[in-house]
Amino acid sequence: RDENLASLAGHFSLIALAVFVAFCVALLARLLELQFAFLRAHRVLSALRLHQLSMVFALLLVRATLRHSRLRFRREWFSRMCGFMLDTTVIAAITTSGFAPLSSDSGVRTGSVVVITAACVAWNVFAFVWLFRHMFPNHWFERGVVLCGEALGHSFTGLMLARTMDPTLATPVPTAFAYQLMLIFVPGSGGKNTIIISVLDAHGVWAAFVVSVAVVVGWLMLFRKYFLPRFHTAAGASL
Repeated sequence: RDENLASLAGHFSLIALAVFVAFCVALLARLLELQFAFLRAHRVLSALRLHQLSMVFALLLVRATLRHSRLRFRREWFSRMCGFMLDTTVIAAITTSGFAPLSSDSGVRTGSVVVITAACVAWNVFAFVWLFRHMFPNHWFERGVVLCGEALGHSFTGLMLARTMDPTLATPVPTAFAYQLMLIFVPGSGGKNTIIISVLDAHGVWAAFVVSVAVVVGWLMLFRKYFLPRFHTAAGASL
């Protein structure tokens, strides 16, 4: 019924409440981390990102509201508000972005930066041309563009590309990417950067390279065993 629909202010209030709850949880986690030497040294809890926690608590709040009250929300309103917030995030990122000059005193060589950048671009091109075509059951082009945008830029870059290619949310790509952002365990959080940096400092470049390759191989094995058969089933059912 129309009288049970939340107003525009109610939609904004739900988003603000989710962000506030996520901020409080992240603050308590950081305070708890300061009390233990192991957590403080490895930054296990502080690696949790605020936008991931906000998305998780937004889902919990929506589910609790729908279950324990008659209040209902409009999906298209949330879609429009998310698009507006994404636009403001991209504008803020563009206005604050910049390139620091490479000085000779910093120890960073221009050739090394060029080689690393070329390697990253080559890997993303290979993944887009070959891996994504065989890994995803549907919409591989849209999914590949979104993931490459995230890998070469930032998570909001992937969101911007997802909303640009599918503004009406007609495909599962934006939703799948949003759920992927809610992976708060190590492979999907800032904790992986801390782990790699710790391995680099303690054991050197080759040890970090071996750990990274082992993680990639482990994820590929998990994908082939558990997810790829489900993708084939879903693709066959959709035909």
